[in-house]
Amino acid sequence: MSPLPGRDVGRRLWPFLRLALAAGMIWYLASSGTIEWRSLGGLVKNWPLTMGALAALFAGFAMASWRFCILTKAQALHVTLGNSLRLTLIGNAANFLLPTIGSDIVRIWFASGGHGGRRTEIATIVLLDRVIGLAGILLLPLVLAPFFPGVVRGSPVIVSVLLLSAAAAATLLGGILVALSRRGISSAPVQFLLKAFPLRGYPGRILDTIHGYRSNVGALGRALAWSLAANLCAVGCIILLQLATNPGTAHALLGGFLAALAFVLNNVPITPGGIGFTEAAVDSLFTIAGMKGGAETMLGMRVLFLLLAPVGVVLYLRGVRGYLTPATAPAVAAAPQA
Repeated sequence: MSPLPGRDVGRRLWPFLRLALAAGMIWYLASSGTIEWRSLGGLVKNWPLTMGALAALFAGFAMASWRFCILTKAQALHVTLGNSLRLTLIGNAANFLLPTIGSDIVRIWFASGGHGGRRTEIATIVLLDRVIGLAGILLLPLVLAPFFPGVVRGSPVIVSVLLLSAAAAATLLGGILVALSRRGISSAPVQFLLKAFPLRGYPGRILDTIHGYRSNVGALGRALAWSLAANLCAVGCIILLQLATNPGTAHALLGGFLAALAFVLNNVPITPGGIGFTEAAVDSLFTIAGMKGGAETMLGMRVLFLLLAPVGVVLYLRGVRGYLTPATAPAVAAAPQA
């Protein structure tokens, strides 16, 4: 069946709409004085800090890639860290043109090549990887909050974001626990939802894949730990960028915590997210804490993402579908230990 004309046009127009929204938000922030373009010159002037931030960002990519290795190994599949990192870099490049879920679709397409019979299972693992990555984003501010008690107590907004983060993390992890539980799967609400979804049994197959981790729950725990570590690298990247764009700042560590809160707002469905919106959220949280430079710091991180994007484009153009494919059981023994 060919796609509906309206959907096809919408898919083609989305990258341009996304770019227009981002440009509009950046123009608004700049015209309102929120963004000081001169501060971004610090990325070049203080290049050792910028290179350190780029290294921290790349380390976060590597840790997130290792998380995917752990999840695939638990399902009798094998992806090397190098190949998983290639998938991550391709997904980063796709994020500049597609919605966030679009990068996952690209990863699914490459990872499932040559494994048509297990495509639903591999797609589920990719999406589970996304969910656990999101759980890491939600949990990190809760881990960091005790180190900044004064700022937390003094701001109802920050307390609200922390409560939102805790509730969203509990919802995500609670859903995974239901899928792992035999009683949860057989419960009336879950069975009703499975029958109500008109997707020819795909929801049931997805649920069965997640339930398969019941025999290896430790893999999910390790994956979550690596997710927290990867997001901590992102916070480290923000701290270094803040020092580069605002030399002499005395609260760089606090800036990292506030950026972690903004990442929560960027990933929950109550805010638009994306370029411009995250910068505005970071700057607002910085202002609440009596700091400045939040928007410039976040724009600096966008620059680093952009620097890594050509790598993903090159990997895509090289036709990586031929070697970015999980190998089945015989290769599992050779998989590195988590």
